[in-house]
Formats: sequence, C-alpha cells, structure tokens
Amino acid sequence: MKKYSICGVVVTYNRKELLLRNINSLLNQSYPLDIVIYDNASTDGTFEYLKENRIIDLPNVTYVKSEHNLGGSGGFYEGEKIAYEKGYDYLWLMDDDGYCVNKDTLLKLIENINEKKTILNSLVICDTEKMLPTFNIGGCKTYEEIKTQSEGGAILGVGNPYNGTLVPRECFDEIGFTDQRFFIYGDEYDFAARSKKAGYYWKTIIDSVYYHPVNRNVLKEFSLFGHKFDVKDQPIWKWYLETRNSTYNSITHNNNRLIAYFWLRVLVVSLFSKDKKLKRLLYGFLAVNDAFNNNFNRPIMFKS
Repeated sequence: MKKYSICGVVVTYNRKELLLRNINSLLNQSYPLDIVIYDNASTDGTFEYLKENRIIDLPNVTYVKSEHNLGGSGGFYEGEKIAYEKGYDYLWLMDDDGYCVNKDTLLKLIENINEKKTILNSLVICDTEKMLPTFNIGGCKTYEEIKTQSEGGAILGVGNPYNGTLVPRECFDEIGFTDQRFFIYGDEYDFAARSKKAGYYWKTIIDSVYYHPVNRNVLKEFSLFGHKFDVKDQPIWKWYLETRNSTYNSITHNNNRLIAYFWLRVLVVSLFSKDKKLKRLLYGFLAVNDAFNNNFNRPIMFKS
C-alpha cells in the first residue's frame, strides 16, 4: 500500500468535550495522520481544556484560534488552507461533533484510493449499535439497504461532506477551498457540487464508519404542490442564512431560477413557524433577493 500524508482538519466552536472525543478518535487511528484544529474564537475555554488533556503540545497537532467566529465555512476555508500549505496528499475534513467509530476508519478509506479524481467519504451513522445512517445516502435509509445497494463495499456517486471526507490536494488546486462567504449552511453542498463539476467522483465506503448526530431542530415536514418543505426551530439569523445559501446553491448548481418557487417556500415556512412569522417572512424575502444578486455582504445583525 502506498504511504500517503494525511491531515485531519477539524473546525470547532464551543464544543470542547465533543472536540476532545473527536481528536482522541483521530489520535487512535491505525493509519498515521496529523491534525489541524481550527477554533472559531470559542469562549468555553477550548484551548485550556485541550491543554489540560495534553492535546495542544502533541507534535502532530496544530491548533489555531481565530480572532472572530468565521462560521463553519470560514473555519474550513482557513483550516484547509493551513493544511494545504503544509503539503499533505489528502485532507480529511470533519466537524467537531462527530468522531471515528473505530481505529481503522481512516485505513478503510486509504485502502480504497485506487482511482484519480475521487473523493472518499466515511459512512455517517447516528447509532453505533443499530448502524442507522445519519443522512439519507444514495436513497438508502437503513444499513441493510446500504449493504444491498453497495458495489465493491461502496455507495457510488455520493457522500456527506465534512463528515469524514477525504479530499486529494489536487482537488483544491482545481476548485479552491470551501467558500467562506456561506458562514453556515450550504457550504458543504457547494463544495461537493463544484468538485463534481471539476470531474471528481464521490464514494461512500461503508466499512469506514463515522458518527455524527441527527439534526433535531426540525419541527414539521410536509409536501405542497410537489415540493418538500421543512420547518425548523431556529433563530431568525440562521433562517436567513439557510434560505440565502440554499437559494444560491439551487440557482448556481441546479440552474433553478424560478423565483416564484423560492417566494413560495419563504411564505409557507414562515407561516408555519412557531414564532416571529412576519420577521421570518421579511428576512426570508431578503435572503432570496440576496441570493439572486450574489450578495453575501449583509451584516448578520439580527441574531434574535
């Protein structure tokens, strides 16, 4: 097996206990790797906690703390840039609230590096006993379906970005880093879409198991006029960002410029939200307008 230089890139913000679990799972991997931790200006004592647990001074760990919270997208942009400039063959991207389920999680990905222009992803689960997938992957909702539909131990053509995602450095040469303008939401979709446009093929390796919890903030889901909608329990500023970024992605990558659909989505979701319906409606319309005008410069001053 060819020896590759690997760097795990972990972005964190105020999740010091979960971050430590993640880092320990990386340090326990059977395939050696270095680690870059990009701290988005945490205020919960993350640095001191890592220092106390003897992580900071490890020779294969680089810890960088931002002066400001750049969001997940800004964190991945900076973390990727740091790791890329160190010259690694592959970057292994992940959030702070996930972790490698076993010590061979990375090795199973490495064993499948046999094609150029391929991005490999771990199988992301939310239950280590029942092996329940966290996300719908390739149309599969259960592990049994995943095994049935897999080919050569992989679900082909799909992956769950930033959850154990192994990216060759050549990909960054071609498409650049994560788009830091997103702040949160949609940056992973954009990165995957840009990589696919550049000819990169995604595979989810089912023996490379990575844990990530399920998002629990969905209040209700329903269909209307053939479209699926979900109403989430989230503050206005997050609603704005998710609406702007998902609209931008739909326009940019799916060539969907039917503005009536986006107005409908904003109207329906705002009306079914549990509070601040008019304010959500206003910022939803602002978000759609900003997406169509490629405006990522609106200050996030409405965190309520």
